[in-house]
Amino acid sequence: MSEYYGPPTAYTSPSILSLAEGLEATLGISYPTSLTNGQYLEYGSERAYPEIPMYYPPISVASLPKEVIDNILKFDIIWQCLPTLKACALVCSAWLPLVRELLFETLVVTDGHPTNNFKAFELLLEKSPGVCYCIRALSLRPDRLLESRTGKTLNSTTLREMLAYLPRLTALEINGLRLDGGEGNLSVLPPHSCLEELKITNMHSWMNSGKDMLDIFSVFSHVQTLRLERLGQLKGAIIFEDHGACFTPDMISSIKIPRSLTTSCIYMASISQPHFYLEVLKQAHSLDTLEAVTVECDDAQLLPGITSDLGSFLTDSGTNVLELNISLVNCWRYRQPIYIETDCARIYGELVPAIKYMPSLHMFTLSLLAQHNPEVTARPTLDVWSIMISMLSALPPTTQIINLVLEVEKYDETFQDRHLPWLSPHFNWTRLQVALDRFPYLEAVRFISSAVAGAIALNNSEWDLEGRKITYYLPELAERGILRFGMI
Repeated sequence: MSEYYGPPTAYTSPSILSLAEGLEATLGISYPTSLTNGQYLEYGSERAYPEIPMYYPPISVASLPKEVIDNILKFDIIWQCLPTLKACALVCSAWLPLVRELLFETLVVTDGHPTNNFKAFELLLEKSPGVCYCIRALSLRPDRLLESRTGKTLNSTTLREMLAYLPRLTALEINGLRLDGGEGNLSVLPPHSCLEELKITNMHSWMNSGKDMLDIFSVFSHVQTLRLERLGQLKGAIIFEDHGACFTPDMISSIKIPRSLTTSCIYMASISQPHFYLEVLKQAHSLDTLEAVTVECDDAQLLPGITSDLGSFLTDSGTNVLELNISLVNCWRYRQPIYIETDCARIYGELVPAIKYMPSLHMFTLSLLAQHNPEVTARPTLDVWSIMISMLSALPPTTQIINLVLEVEKYDETFQDRHLPWLSPHFNWTRLQVALDRFPYLEAVRFISSAVAGAIALNNSEWDLEGRKITYYLPELAERGILRFGMI
């Protein structure tokens, strides 16, 4: 190939037209019509999808240009313009199935004014069944930041028809969009097949956003992992009885409660009502088993509602939770130790009663922002670590894996400040040993340090030293060979 085609960057798409011409020259493919002729690619043109005869000679993947394999096939493609969508359909029909599948496995379709790419994408799927079979992951989003804040409209009928063309779809992301209802409510349409992951993010405070989210849920008969992230306060009346089919016992096997954004105030103008994802949890009481529940909160204002509702859900629903992850990191207020101690005490008071009702718990992860500055480490007592040990003491004896993740910052490069916070002289290792002795099936206790941006990571020799210290403090666990150390 005479020209180098580099990887696409964010919100740009590779030149499919140029790529098609390069493939034509390299592979000996001759198209009956020119892909560069605008009249054939013009929106609304009757020749937008000319027929391509399938008489091309057999071609091996090894004969493809290295530039194509290295810089096109391994990257997601973001479709932004109608000519790109249509030219893509032409090129796709001329490629080998394996190459085609690699290129179209994951797609990000963006839309904005004045284009209507969502409808064009639906038409592409209708005209190109080979493309439909390749797509495994699909993301729908607006193409401008302004539109992501104001809410780009997605016709619900268009969404349902898109999904009907994608028999192998396993992951769907709907980012910053709102439904306009189309010709009917999505909840009354036949459900789509199962999804491995459904992610809804950047749903904002526009009218009926809560109903929009439930309508999206109702399209699917089973979702293995539900991810709700970056949600503002959702408006509109939410009547769960109208969407009862969404919450069947086998629909959702993993729920991820999102972290809220403290740096994006536009999404969090008011937090006077419980967030919608907590309402989802309350309505999922018919679930028998959840593989994982993850709470990630970096806005301390949301903590009371999250811990209270999550605790009530776990206590009242009788749902088996196999993996529970609690994360309080990246919150500015935790730079002052009094706040993290207060919030940890709140977590302990509201979650420990619920933890006692999880007889099948397999893994527990607690992630905290480490108290690392001199004013904190010099204190005679560290209530955070006492609360952490108390929480471990409340775990059911079935627990097999315990992860203690501390996000740390280093303020200088002196070795005195380069120790992990759990090695403070005030840490009660005897009490921790007693707490861990309660677990007869314990397979691993992981001490993990997560260095934030700008932090000075520990080198291997320093980690060896820290590991030896922890081994010294927990000799019985060390003899069992279940202590683990690391950085993430």
